[in-house]
Order: sequence, then structure tokens, then C-alpha cells
Amino acid sequence: MPNNRKIRPPAVAGMFYPEQKSSLDQDVAMVLEESREIDLPGEVIGLVVPHAGYMYSGGVAARAYRQIIDSRIDVVVVIAPSHCEYFTEISIYDGYAYSTPLGTLPVDTELAKQLADQSPQIVLSEKGHRFDEHALEVQLPFLQKSIDNFRQCV
Repeated sequence: MPNNRKIRPPAVAGMFYPEQKSSLDQDVAMVLEESREIDLPGEVIGLVVPHAGYMYSGGVAARAYRQIIDSRIDVVVVIAPSHCEYFTEISIYDGYAYSTPLGTLPVDTELAKQLADQSPQIVLSEKGHRFDEHALEVQLPFLQKSIDNFRQCV
């Protein structure tokens, strides 16, 4: 069962994106505002988004997230690689939440457990979520600025 008290702190705030809440809020809001919404023929069910520092890929990420601004999305599943450790399983964070300078994002621990119960290849673990990994973390401020009141499974 996921740890209901463990919160993963931001690891790359100040390196990949601004560390100060006001700066991060302003930077993400600005690139989202500058991105245009595309008239898509159907409902967006997924995004493929870069995960580099915002100075390199923030504009491209914003174009993707712009397509879901104000969407009614209850649960977000973020799939990301691990740059810092090798493992063969699919790892879902075993803690309560991820934190960014914009606030804390709770993990949908019930969904996480349901997914882990479906396959031995899916585990509740810190693997891929340790302090030096950034791929998933850099997505979170964009999600926080694009969607209201969602739960995540990461």
C-alpha cells in the first residue's frame, strides 16, 4: 500500500524550471498564453511532451498543454523514463504526493494500488522517482496550471 505521508520534494526546481513560486507561476502562465489552441477533430486522450529544462523545451511543452487547458480531467497518468536508475518494472510512486513550488499534487493511491494489483510488472516503488530524477517532475507545473483539481498516478 502506498505510504500516505511520503511527499516527493522538487528535485530540479531552480535548475530545470524556476524555484520561486511566483516566477514559476508567471513563466508557465506566459508560455501557455503565448501558445495557440489548435482545433482538434476529437478529444485529447494523451500528450507526448518533452522533459528538458523549460528554457529548452518549455515552449513546446506549453503547446501541448495548451490543448487541455480548462478540460475536465479527473485523473492524469504521467509516464516518464528514468535517467538515473535501471529497473525492469513499471514503477508507480509509492508515496502520497509530489511537490512543486506551485503546491502539492496527491497521488491517486487507490488507482495506483489497482494498477499494481493487475500485473507483477507494475510495482509501487521509489524506483524512477528518487530525488535526482526530473523527467516526470518537469511535467507537473504545466499540469498544475492547465487543469484544476485532478489526481495523478505517476
